[in-house]
Amino acid sequence: MRIIAVSDTHGDELVLKEIVQEYPDCDAYFYAGDSELLASDEVFKTYQAVVGNMDFDQSFPKTLTADVAGFRVFMTHGHFYNVRVTLDKLLAAGQSAGAQLIIYGHTHVALAEEHAGVVIVNPGSISQPRGPLAKLGGTFAIIDVDAEQIKVQYATRTGIRPELTRVFDR
Repeated sequence: MRIIAVSDTHGDELVLKEIVQEYPDCDAYFYAGDSELLASDEVFKTYQAVVGNMDFDQSFPKTLTADVAGFRVFMTHGHFYNVRVTLDKLLAAGQSAGAQLIIYGHTHVALAEEHAGVVIVNPGSISQPRGPLAKLGGTFAIIDVDAEQIKVQYATRTGIRPELTRVFDR
């Protein structure tokens, strides 16, 4: 199963469409907030999305829990859980939802870690990156899940960056 995770595009609708064109056969597309688009935008017929602190259309949900081929995903924009300080509140919310994968945005910094058996992924920002990977020009995450592992790969507008791959045992 393959999942695409994107966040913090801040009005860059075109890149969301380009990602779907580049990766058309994914099982799910998740958007972790700060699109600055309307929830009724055509792109959100493909992407499941949550509200970010810069989204003015408050009809996006605050959190989303979804099952993709029997694999539970919890998603939110990180500002609700103080992720700049700690991932503890975010982890607790994901665990409460029974998630195996937590996707969040807000920091614009790509991250893939495992905490208490739950994989936590921030796809970074494809449009306004921050942190050590900012020089790449922005990132999003491609998450492959099978019976043995969860593989998180980061991609830029020019393709997958193999050196940024993280693999977690299930």
